[in-house]
Amino acid sequence: MSEPSAGESEKAIANTPAWQNEEVFGKVEELAHQIRISISEACQKGYERRDLIFLIQLLLKDFSAIKGSPFRPAIDNVITTESAKYGFINLSAVELEEVWKEV
Repeated sequence: MSEPSAGESEKAIANTPAWQNEEVFGKVEELAHQIRISISEACQKGYERRDLIFLIQLLLKDFSAIKGSPFRPAIDNVITTESAKYGFINLSAVELEEVWKEV
């Protein structure tokens, strides 16, 4: 068998579901890590609800490809879990939706 051409490789990556794309998966892991750190710091600094939402919006801005991906519920879960872990501000479903709006 011959090696696929560069064009064929790119098509294969483009047609790969997001959850199977290593680059997207790496970005999801990076975002989850940044959210964990940010929520921990926000708790330590006594951020209010509005400030926390804005902080998360700023993080998500750099990861806009995740918004429409199957990973979004996982990121929502990270936000909810980390907030609860610190006994911090619990965001409602409406507020979780708000964090995904562009700032």
